[in-house]
Amino acid sequence: MDKHFQTKVSALYDILNLRDHVRIGDVGANPMRHDAPYRDLLASGGCKVVGFEPQEDTMKNLVENKGPNEEYFNTAVGDGTLGVLTLHKGTGLTSLLRIRQATLHFLRGLRRAARETGKIEIATQRMDDIQGLGRLDFLKIDIQGAELSVFKSAVNTLKNVTAIQTEVSFFPLYEQQPSFGEIDVFLRGCGFIPHSFAHIEKRLVLSKWAGQVPNYVPMQMLDGDIIYLRDLSAPEDLETSMLKRMAILTEGIFGFTDVTLKIFDILVQRQEIREDSVLSYLNDYLTT
Repeated sequence: MDKHFQTKVSALYDILNLRDHVRIGDVGANPMRHDAPYRDLLASGGCKVVGFEPQEDTMKNLVENKGPNEEYFNTAVGDGTLGVLTLHKGTGLTSLLRIRQATLHFLRGLRRAARETGKIEIATQRMDDIQGLGRLDFLKIDIQGAELSVFKSAVNTLKNVTAIQTEVSFFPLYEQQPSFGEIDVFLRGCGFIPHSFAHIEKRLVLSKWAGQVPNYVPMQMLDGDIIYLRDLSAPEDLETSMLKRMAILTEGIFGFTDVTLKIFDILVQRQEIREDSVLSYLNDYLTT
């Protein structure tokens, strides 16, 4: 762990006078935590993670390797109905939705990973109905096409959330998969604004002549991860405690320093933090 980063996070908590850690919900938790956007903050002891993973083998890896600030549940979060989890050779394609066969024959490099290896009937649970879940400040979700069903099941949970990272679809990989536009409209209605893309996956379009053209560059967007934040251009309805926790996330996870400084502006105006503390933080961690 980078000691400078750990000290920086500790100083940020001190400036904000935050006594409890930010809480992160990870739906479709990945045992490869080096890929998690919150990996450094977790390693520094600056957050707590509550993860949900329905696959038994993946869940086993998560539990065996978890740290003191991590808790995982073998739960499929969804709309609360009974579903069928379709397993594939590529475990990253496992989903409650069925693969769209037309897409496998239209885009390159998907067919082998999309080979079905089994099905599991599974009960899903609405996020708002999970007992003892507690407050979540950041929600990360990647469950291969069923993201919108989770958001719709988490209307109350989302009231405390200040940042979201979710996978969205541009070209449908699954049958009846909600599009990026549908997710965007729903999250905007909950008070979130898109900030930036963390990743966009692009694929080549197949044709019988495709192999004859050298140096093909994939351009068709398939899916990607997008980050949503609360709208700071109209912060009147945002509680001070939410702004403080949002600052931990924007600085400690994403490195959105400009957003963090805007939050400092609002908190100084509210007389919740001191301007000299902000200047000291800038001098110690952001200008050297």
